[in-house]
Amino acid sequence: ALHPVPMDLAALCRDVAEDMLPVAQEKGIRLDCAAPDACLFTGDPTFLNRLLVNLVANAVEYGHPDGYVHLVLQEGPDAVQLRVEDDGAGIPLEAQAHIFDRLYRADKSRRNEDGRHLGLGLSMVRWIAEAHGGSVHVESEPGRGSTFIVDLPREHST
Repeated sequence: ALHPVPMDLAALCRDVAEDMLPVAQEKGIRLDCAAPDACLFTGDPTFLNRLLVNLVANAVEYGHPDGYVHLVLQEGPDAVQLRVEDDGAGIPLEAQAHIFDRLYRADKSRRNEDGRHLGLGLSMVRWIAEAHGGSVHVESEPGRGSTFIVDLPREHST
């Protein structure tokens, strides 16, 4: 269950980028965060943290050395948009319709060294976005990278 509270979504974005920076640097990937000074939002900080960590971790995982990952927060009067953009491997068109399905992996051979990719991360991202009254989708092209876009209304019922 969600436990929404008033929070600063911009600060959360910056914290996630800072926490994930060592992992990105280890792979030679530039990670940055573009967010307003503050973005007041009512949401569940634990679940929104998990959403952002999953998206940034995937972008780093499938990125390439000397690549980039941008975490972007934009706000409007009625909604906020979170974007995680990368210039990594990209996702085949036929897989894009399924990547948010539970247990789906676009490339079954892509796993961490410990074999942990179970196909749960993006289904969790979708659940968290929808539980906040929002949505998530991807724009991607193989070999050119991906942009995951999360749209969240400022007002939602839980």
